[in-house]
Amino acid sequence: MQPSVMSAHQINFAISLLGDETVFRLPSQTVIAQDALLQNIVTPEFLKQYLGLAYLHESVCNTIGQARAAALGVRHLAITDLVSLTHAAASVANAQGKVEKFTVVGQLLACIRRRLEQEPEHSDDICIALRNHPIIPLSDGQFVTLVDHEVFFPPGQRSDSGWCQDDKKTSKIFFEITL
Repeated sequence: MQPSVMSAHQINFAISLLGDETVFRLPSQTVIAQDALLQNIVTPEFLKQYLGLAYLHESVCNTIGQARAAALGVRHLAITDLVSLTHAAASVANAQGKVEKFTVVGQLLACIRRRLEQEPEHSDDICIALRNHPIIPLSDGQFVTLVDHEVFFPPGQRSDSGWCQDDKKTSKIFFEITL
């Protein structure tokens, strides 16, 4: 497509989305999932509820290609989106006191860590954003910031609730956040 045609379609073009039902949204309201693991953690419902976005349907992405989808205004789920989703999940868990939400926060932090390994140029900004929001779950069920609280992760020990494990990867992200 010609650049002027692409510009016109960025405003008017609608794309079907991933899920059981077909819904049409503007390309600017859709994202491409980088991998299946991320898509399992960040469900379409979670993505829509907290970011107002939806995944591009896989068959549409395969048909038009990622480059053309990007030219139309579809983007990849950004690391800053993952940080926003982590804040949202922690807020919900804090407000509702639901232990299963702790797992979602942990999974999102793991996704952020994976993305930081792929995009290390963003690590300082992301670590600052994570440090300043109450996303670190404590054994008593509350979430705290690493700015206001010191959190101790005993190496090789496990609490009754299973929070503390000898996991070098998890310890590394928390170490980087606290720097």
